[in-house]
Amino acid sequence: MDILLFVLIALLILIMVVALYISCVPIDILVHSEKCGAAVFVSGAVQWGLFGIQHMRGDRGQERTELLLMGRPVMRIRPKVKKPAKKPAPAVPPPPAKKAPELPLEIILDRNVRDRIFAVLGAMIRAFSVRSVNARVRLGTTDPSTTGIVYGYFMALRGMLWPVERLCIAMDPVYDADVLDWQVLAGFRISCLIRVIVPALRLLWQRPVRTLVVHQVLHRS
Repeated sequence: MDILLFVLIALLILIMVVALYISCVPIDILVHSEKCGAAVFVSGAVQWGLFGIQHMRGDRGQERTELLLMGRPVMRIRPKVKKPAKKPAPAVPPPPAKKAPELPLEIILDRNVRDRIFAVLGAMIRAFSVRSVNARVRLGTTDPSTTGIVYGYFMALRGMLWPVERLCIAMDPVYDADVLDWQVLAGFRISCLIRVIVPALRLLWQRPVRTLVVHQVLHRS
């Protein structure tokens, strides 16, 4: 009896910790893109409290995915290596493909489903925020006048966006060469994930949506 009570208390504490983690810990998204000459580098990272994942890709096909713990990589996921192509086997007619179930009309016409969809979209918009966007472009054309016109339009756009504190953009014009380089670093945040999960669960609980999900699962299986 004491062991069962201890297990129930531990399970209750674990559920409370998970609920607090989902409610209070935001999700941070970091995107980095850079081009210098012919080299292009793109990376993205998603950090949810202690846990995270990041993916990096270079211009020559270098690709790397890492699992993060407290911001440090703890596991690397290697991409699948393509095996050399084998000799083509004799052509065999493929089996007839199953037709995917179409979207039932009742889902589109159901007022409750539409309300739930709008609730999920509204919750996602409220939870999503832009932390910072820093972009620098190095642009040049062989025609100095064209470069000057583009630079003028860019400075006008920068002046209109100047009051936005989280946005910082800059441009370096090049008048004697054809150049297009950039460096972009953007950060986003999804706060209070539980506010998105609850409307999403309510949407999935609607009978037409459940029916569609079951049909999709049976079709794939």
